[in-house]
Amino acid sequence: MGLSRKPGWNEQDETKGVGSKGLMWRKVSQRLTESLAGNQGFCACAGQYLSLPAEKGCCHSVAEQFFRRLPAWRWLAAILTLVLLFCFSRVVFAAPPAATARSGPVKMNVELGWQGQVVPGNTGPAVVSLKNNSGRDISGVVEVINHYKHQPPPSPGSPPGTKPGPPIFIPASAFGEKVSLPAGAEKRVVLWFPWHGPGDKMIFRFLEGQKVLGSIEVNVPGTAGMISGPMAGAVGVLGQVPPALEKVRLTMPDGVPRAPQVIPLTADLFPRRGEDLNAFTTILVTGSGAGTLTEEQRRALAGWVELGGHLVLAGGLEINDTLAVLPSGTTTIKSEGITDRGNWQPAAAWLKQPSSVVTGAPVARLVGKGTWWGPAEGPLGLQEDYGSGRITVLTFDPNQEPFNHGALGRALWEKLLMARGREEYRFSPNSPMARLGNISHLPNNLPQTAFPRWWVVGICLLAYIVVAGPLIYLLLRRLQRPEFTWLAVPLLAVIFTGSLYIHMFQTGTGVLVNTVQVADAATGDRVKGYTAVGFFAPTRSTFTATLAGGDRSVQVQTFGGRPWEIYGPPTEPPYTVIRGNDLEVRFSDDSRWTMRTLAFHQDMAGAVVGLAAKLRVEGTRLIGTVKNGTSLHLDHVTLLLGQDYRGLGDLAPGQEAAVDMPIPGPPVYNPQGMPRPNLPTWQIFLQPEGRRDDKRGQALLLVPHSPEYQPPPRPLTVEEQRRAMMLEQWLNMYRYGPVENVGQPLTLVAWTHDPLQDVEVKNLRAKTHYLSMIFLRPELAIPRGAFDLPAGLVVPQPVDMQVQGVSGHNNLIGLDGGSITYAFRPGLPAGARVKGITVELPFFPTRSTPGMPKGSVGPPVSQPADVAPGALEVYHPGRGRWELLAGAKSFTLPEEYVRPGGEVLLRVNGESFSSGRGFYFLPPTVAYRGVME
Repeated sequence: MGLSRKPGWNEQDETKGVGSKGLMWRKVSQRLTESLAGNQGFCACAGQYLSLPAEKGCCHSVAEQFFRRLPAWRWLAAILTLVLLFCFSRVVFAAPPAATARSGPVKMNVELGWQGQVVPGNTGPAVVSLKNNSGRDISGVVEVINHYKHQPPPSPGSPPGTKPGPPIFIPASAFGEKVSLPAGAEKRVVLWFPWHGPGDKMIFRFLEGQKVLGSIEVNVPGTAGMISGPMAGAVGVLGQVPPALEKVRLTMPDGVPRAPQVIPLTADLFPRRGEDLNAFTTILVTGSGAGTLTEEQRRALAGWVELGGHLVLAGGLEINDTLAVLPSGTTTIKSEGITDRGNWQPAAAWLKQPSSVVTGAPVARLVGKGTWWGPAEGPLGLQEDYGSGRITVLTFDPNQEPFNHGALGRALWEKLLMARGREEYRFSPNSPMARLGNISHLPNNLPQTAFPRWWVVGICLLAYIVVAGPLIYLLLRRLQRPEFTWLAVPLLAVIFTGSLYIHMFQTGTGVLVNTVQVADAATGDRVKGYTAVGFFAPTRSTFTATLAGGDRSVQVQTFGGRPWEIYGPPTEPPYTVIRGNDLEVRFSDDSRWTMRTLAFHQDMAGAVVGLAAKLRVEGTRLIGTVKNGTSLHLDHVTLLLGQDYRGLGDLAPGQEAAVDMPIPGPPVYNPQGMPRPNLPTWQIFLQPEGRRDDKRGQALLLVPHSPEYQPPPRPLTVEEQRRAMMLEQWLNMYRYGPVENVGQPLTLVAWTHDPLQDVEVKNLRAKTHYLSMIFLRPELAIPRGAFDLPAGLVVPQPVDMQVQGVSGHNNLIGLDGGSITYAFRPGLPAGARVKGITVELPFFPTRSTPGMPKGSVGPPVSQPADVAPGALEVYHPGRGRWELLAGAKSFTLPEEYVRPGGEVLLRVNGESFSSGRGFYFLPPTVAYRGVME
């Protein structure tokens, strides 16, 4: 008997008010009823399955009839079918995506950049004006979707001259902000997001849920083109723009003069986050713009300096206004009054500009802990480092005579802009933004605790095997139904798997959250905190990560994805960042099977308070103690120095460890062909005694032809591997090649599973796994009286490279033109006064070989020679210039070449190999002598 219906039943009546999804479900329900009912005479009514006994004509609910009349074997089939339908119903009956209207009840207007100017590839603003014409209150999101332009090439086999296909715009990222719009209201929203290059496009839209209420499509301003060579950094001006700044041209390392992009800034387009100012390498603040910023914007300006920016504050009569643009305590520089200066000849000579200008101008009398900038006879400003950046306070107003125009003004700005452009901010991979990007992939290394233990998995599998095998067999044998085995075992598998999934969702293990943190207290005078949080959620096609606090700047990393050339262009960006009371980052399905990572800065200064390392020099060794005064459980505490190290083991809170390690000597030439030494990070975990005191580590140094990489004697554990990869990535040991790999300055490193700063992830029950790494610069304790710091204790750090070509011979370095600047920073304590330094450069001229082709490079001499003229320079802070050192193997210099804190700058200038004056060298060394007062 087929499927019957009640008398008077009308299909049209039943489908009234039922949507397409409900009708589809009804049809599937009818088919299921037919398959289950067989010859039972079931009829179907709205929302229930009914039996229709012919003699009564009445209906009963499906629950009663199903359990009373269905045979046992149909029970199992029905349960299995319902379980499968439940598991796949989200896929089969998913609602179609909402339509995206191009226009709607919200009127939008967009103003791009700072008066139309942006720096492609960096963060910039867009002002979105909204007006609610819908007649009702609206809450939604205003967002911008970045698209990059792809121009498909002509098809293979096309005749010459075939035009390429139409351009394809691929969504790359989206950034938005939650907005509430009352009926008839207007609102102005400033969106900060990274801009793409000219030719790309952006779509601004307002969404209420998934419905688009307004949309505008705009193109990125500018002309698309290819510029070969380094570009001058953009300069922002808060206040009046000096005329001379608009005329300056900077000669870049490739010899081409280029004009920096000068962008006027105003308070209404000044961000609240320092990261949003990354478009600028230099910002000038004059008196007219200093007082316009809010306290939040002032903190953002200081945060930008800390991240590596160069802030220039105008002096003169408005010096107090410009100094007040920074939060209290940011700089020690202050003004003690105004005086008049009429002799600018020393400044003109220092800027290499002949000038006869004699004009009176007000200048500020500055005091502070910084370094004077300009000629010693009349400094032009005072400079102070802040974090990874620098603050320069000018004594004069650059909008007034004699520097507001002409050659003297252009030379001033060229000196100011290039001084920062050729130092650490432009070169060093240690800049905070680069560091943040470097740790983004580290959450991919999951800890052991992120997975079930082997015995838990073993018990679950054993229980399943026992139930699916002997128990099912004995049960069906007792029921005399052995033919049901084919149904019972799959059903058990579904129930078993479903139970595990239910447990996974209830306990939050459907999402793995792995957090990596680094507290860097080794560079600068401020602790810099870096956090990367990874989310692995393969059970969720789209995933939204919600972090507490909506005013946080994040770097988003998505790994993997589908090649759109095969699957077609995506319709949505890989990620969308939405700001509100909290920060939401929505990841698309493209990154479903990969780690979704957010990286951002955090304040971790409080976490390392109490961790101290105090060392002193005794002959050729470092002696001292390391004390863990924090609440953290530290493991693998290690001191790094040059290419050596010393492991101190684990330190619980309150514990202390003694230090006794050798000071590495100056580098020496190895004619046996061994490459430059490096520090295999695995040795820290397997040979903690160090490379020189541990015989196993020492053996690696003595092997004549050891390979560049030494494998560990045993495989590292998972946790050792995670720590080794963190350290290796952070030190950037192989990123820039062997030229700058001169070793690590004296640094303490330690790891912990405790969070350095909690990361509050909302709407997730998953446990967060932490692995944190701490870098600390030990305190060098110097007893009262005379002291000596041997060469090798202060490791040189490359801070600038203008290299045209590099060559090597064994462990020697050769430059085919260009230069490398090294900084020596001993970090002397207060009261230590340097009396003199000894500089050495192992210098090896090349020698010609009979039959060698013209222009080729010969081998070096076997012993170091006197330094040739032009090869080595030292910076004189008082005179503000580089001075040559030549004619000897070592040079003894007075204290005037030493900056505050003991910093010494040396520059090695290479010669063209074809000139016949080429040479090889080893990194220079500096030994200190002085008095502790």
